[in-house]
Amino acid sequence: MSDPTAAAGAPNMGPITLPPGFPPLVEVAGTLFLGYMLNWGLFGVLAAQVYLYYLAFTDEPLSRKLLVYGVFCFEIVQVIMLTDSGFKTFGYGFGSALALDTIGTIWITVPLMSAIIAWVVQGFYAYRISVLGASKWPAIGIMALSTIGLGGGIATAVIGQHKVFFHLFIGGDMSITTGIWNGSHALCDVIIAVYMVYYLSSRNTGWKSTQDTVNRLIRLVIETGTLTAVIAIVNLILSALPGTPTYFQVSSAILGKLYSNSMMVMLNSRIKVGRLTSDDSGIHTSSAMIGQQSRSTTSQGISVSRTKEEWSSYQLNPLSPNRKQSSSNDASYVEMKHEPLAV
Repeated sequence: MSDPTAAAGAPNMGPITLPPGFPPLVEVAGTLFLGYMLNWGLFGVLAAQVYLYYLAFTDEPLSRKLLVYGVFCFEIVQVIMLTDSGFKTFGYGFGSALALDTIGTIWITVPLMSAIIAWVVQGFYAYRISVLGASKWPAIGIMALSTIGLGGGIATAVIGQHKVFFHLFIGGDMSITTGIWNGSHALCDVIIAVYMVYYLSSRNTGWKSTQDTVNRLIRLVIETGTLTAVIAIVNLILSALPGTPTYFQVSSAILGKLYSNSMMVMLNSRIKVGRLTSDDSGIHTSSAMIGQQSRSTTSQGISVSRTKEEWSSYQLNPLSPNRKQSSSNDASYVEMKHEPLAV
C-alpha cells in the first residue's frame, strides 16, 4: 500500500538521528512554531492597516497605491508559503526530527522575501528623505546600503537552498551573509531615523495642527526605526551564537512583516479618529458619521478624518505669498489638510 503522505506530495519524513550538539527537538520545534504564529499575527495587523488605508486615502497618487498594495500582495504570498512549510513540518512530518530539520522553502520566504521587503520599504523612506531635504545624495547613500543588505539576504537564501538542512545551514558562511543582511539593514534604519528626525524637527510651520502632525511623525519615525533596527540586530546576534541554536528563526520570520507594518504606520499616521458634532445650522464636520442623530441639531458619532500631504518647492512658512499655490508634485514642505472620512 502506498504512503498517503507521499501521495499528497509531502517528502518522506521518517525518523533521523541528528548530529551531536544539535539543539533539542523541542527547541527546534518551538522556535519554528513561534515564528509561524508571530508572522501570522503581524499579517493580521498589516491587513487591518491596509484596509484603513483603503478607506481613508482614496485619492492617493497611483504610485503610492501600487506600493502599498504591491507590498501587501507580496506579504500574502509569504504568509501562504510559510503556512505551507508549517503544515509540512507539523502536519505531514508530525513527530519527525527530519521534518523539523528540513529547510524546504523557508530559504525563499524568510531571508529572500524579508530582504526584498526591507529594501522596498527603505526605498520608500529614502524617497521621502530626498523630498524633505531637497537633495538626492542622502537617499542614494541609503539605497546603496540597503542594496548591500539585499545582497546579503539573497546570499543567505542561496546558502539555505544548497544546505537543505538546518544543522548544515547554521554557522559558517551563513553567519557572514546574515551579518551583511541584518547589519546593513539595521544601520540603514538608524540612518533613516536620524535624517527623518533632523529634517522634520528643523521645520516650524507656525500652525499648531500641522506642527502637532510633524511631532507625531517624529515620534513614529523614532519608534518604528528603532524597532526594526533592534530586531535586525537581535537576529544577527542570535544567528551568530556559538553552537547550533535555532533562536534566530523567531526574529527572522517576523522581519519582513515589521518593515511593511512600519511603512503602513507612517502612512496611516495621517488618519485621525474623533467624535464630531454639528453646529446649529446643521452643517456637520464630517461627510457621514456612525451613530444616531437626536431631534436637536446636534449629531454625534465616530468618524475618521485624514490628513492629506501636499509637497511644494516652498519651505514650511505660513507667511509665504505662494502658500496657496502649492502643487502635489513639487517638493519641500508639507501642507496639511484635514478632510473627513466616515467609516
